[in-house]
Amino acid sequence: MIGAGRDFEALRKPETPSQALNEALRIYTRSAGYVMALAQKCSQRHVLDGTPVGPVSDEHRSGALTSVLRWQQRRDEKREQDHA
Repeated sequence: MIGAGRDFEALRKPETPSQALNEALRIYTRSAGYVMALAQKCSQRHVLDGTPVGPVSDEHRSGALTSVLRWQQRRDEKREQDHA
């Protein structure tokens, strides 16, 4: 587990399975809102209390932008198919 996952794991209640926490984080970090926020030029990383701790790396921003562009391309292709 890396990054904020360790912080969330430390706060996890015993009745919450670790696997459920991992799945929730995986779903969130692959969500459109999260990825689109990462893709922004001035996006920042934050700790759990919301304090910014530094900019998103160029590598992560680039990967997020690639994902956003891929999603937009798929959306546009689907619209074209639906209207054909």
